[in-house]
Amino acid sequence: MNPIVASLFLFPALASAQVETRTLTSEQVARLELPWAKVCATAVEDPEDISLIALLANPEKYEGKAVRVIGYYRSGFEQSALYLNKSDYENDVWGNGIWIESGGDIPTTAGYLLVSGIFTRSNRGHLGAYQGAICNLSEASPWPGHEH
Repeated sequence: MNPIVASLFLFPALASAQVETRTLTSEQVARLELPWAKVCATAVEDPEDISLIALLANPEKYEGKAVRVIGYYRSGFEQSALYLNKSDYENDVWGNGIWIESGGDIPTTAGYLLVSGIFTRSNRGHLGAYQGAICNLSEASPWPGHEH
């Protein structure tokens, strides 16, 4: 049978099929927890001031620790990352970036930003393209004099 003719016979049956929806319990939600969620629940106390270069070069040294870094921030569709500089963002050099897991708490969509939070390598951001993530932000503010 012609595939187009067959689909005409099957489509009405599929269209009338009912979809079951369910609400998850808190126990079910806990089982779906992302691997980095526990690390990101760590309180940000006395973050260490480090360069983004040091963080990118030695991510294992800072795993689960509170850090404060400055970099060029850019957010948009499927993007929230801190780069070494604006040029790295413009040229898609994702290896020179850290994902920022913010929940929408960033005061800008583009510019140099000072960020404090917990670093983890287990969250590599959208498409796993970044070297890690800073989450549980305690600070996110424009770097004075370097807004663009």
